[in-house]
Amino acid sequence: MATILRRTSPEMSQISASHNALCRRIGADAKFHIDASEVVVVGADCTNTATGIVLVNECKRVYNGVTGGWVGHRLDDLAHVATDATNAITYADATSLATAYLLANQLKSKFNTHLSQSGKHYNNDSTNTVDSVDADSEGKLVTLVNEIKADLNAHMADAPTEAAMIRLVSA
Repeated sequence: MATILRRTSPEMSQISASHNALCRRIGADAKFHIDASEVVVVGADCTNTATGIVLVNECKRVYNGVTGGWVGHRLDDLAHVATDATNAITYADATSLATAYLLANQLKSKFNTHLSQSGKHYNNDSTNTVDSVDADSEGKLVTLVNEIKADLNAHMADAPTEAAMIRLVSA
């Protein structure tokens, strides 16, 4: 997980760039990322439609994009060799059982493609593939969304623990 430093002087950019370059030279070894994600899915496992909607929306937010000053997993330039602009989730947040199916199924598809997309990871990830069947019932939604949460968090955590990258934020 990146160390967050405030950009309090002009030298901070040079210091962080040098440190991060050194981390990249040392490499990820057999890991998927050079640094673990700073944001993970923390919502409780789902048990029904209501909790499934909440959890699938959180999984989308953590995986997909920029919110509140942090980047979603696929756009994390500290963790990846290169960011993933290809596998964006395009569906709106779920508001019903039917829209939860659509979002969960797209998230499964895009996340699985992200795991093995060329040039994104230091090592492709065949360990954390989401294997549950696509959602078309409440029971399948519960199973799928809980697996997406588990696999997404495991994937994002796979990085060396010896030295964290540095992420500069506004002073």
